[in-house]
Amino acid sequence: MESAKEAIHQAVGYTKFTTDASRLFILEAGTGHPQAWSNSVVEEKFNELFTAEERKWIASEFSRRFSTGVQAYQLSAAEIRRMAVKFGQSLRLNENLYDTIKKGTRTFDFEPSLDAAETLTTPPEMIFYMHWLKTRGRPAQLVSPNLGFKKRQAYPETAAALETYAHDKMWPELLPRVMSDYGGNPLAELGERVRELAAVARHFQGTLSIHSGSGKQAEVLQRIGRATGGRVNYKISGELQLQLFDVLSEQPAASPWRMLFERMCDRATEFAAKGAFGAESDLAAQNNHRRLGDTERGREDGNHFLVFWLGNMVGSRDVNSPDGDRRFFKEKLDELPAELVTEVRRRNMTYIVWLAEHLRA
Repeated sequence: MESAKEAIHQAVGYTKFTTDASRLFILEAGTGHPQAWSNSVVEEKFNELFTAEERKWIASEFSRRFSTGVQAYQLSAAEIRRMAVKFGQSLRLNENLYDTIKKGTRTFDFEPSLDAAETLTTPPEMIFYMHWLKTRGRPAQLVSPNLGFKKRQAYPETAAALETYAHDKMWPELLPRVMSDYGGNPLAELGERVRELAAVARHFQGTLSIHSGSGKQAEVLQRIGRATGGRVNYKISGELQLQLFDVLSEQPAASPWRMLFERMCDRATEFAAKGAFGAESDLAAQNNHRRLGDTERGREDGNHFLVFWLGNMVGSRDVNSPDGDRRFFKEKLDELPAELVTEVRRRNMTYIVWLAEHLRA
């Protein structure tokens, strides 16, 4: 917490702050957890975490009917207790962070992020989160739910692909919902879910914020644009970096920049062999080519390991450089010739325009 406060103190010129308190979520309080707590256990935890006065306020404040213009929601007493237990600690941290940012006369946009949670964000959960903050004087101008997006990866378009995509995730409700309510069409389900979440954000005078947006295909963007009415904040980063690697990989085989790209790939594979990327280290052995894939197809045809992890090599040294220059890869990329920089910028601009056009309502 002290490090976060110091970072905020140093960020004098910034006007938008995104906070991620998802590590404080108590996931067992949610019904989607494989070992979800019973109502009696949740009630016991509710009594432990909150004072009698806080419990009274929570029960009263969240029992009202919330109508977003798309759908109306009425939380039961059991649902309220579950959400209070699941999110209470993270909400208190966000209050603390908000107050730290607010010190002085600073005007800023506040964005609590739920994207890094291990469970999908439901509209009632977003209502609980947004209403808590607004009622207690810390309104959020943006909010980023967990939509089931993975960084730099396309979203599955078939039920079979979704089953593989979600097999290791804590999303037990997703595939059954897609099959029963949307005829096995994951994109139709995604569009409706985004529509409901966007309506919740607007209800609290906020804007839905999409994280992990790089690598999503055109139809996903179009559905998001329609579902949000064009009122959306869309976060990208990895894709712009990958386009730099695209340019390097397309240089002649004997050129120094193509060779630098190859050594970065080799370095990533070396780290994977040591398990440096956790469970995703195994992806390196499953992909035996170095194509990064087609941007407009969400790079689904690319080497998924490199697409996700190659950029991390900028913080690694070029230990296998034939000339003995062991500087960090980042330092060498900073010396990219002007003509290659120009090409990377051209592609970045083309991608951003393409992205914006597809996100239009």
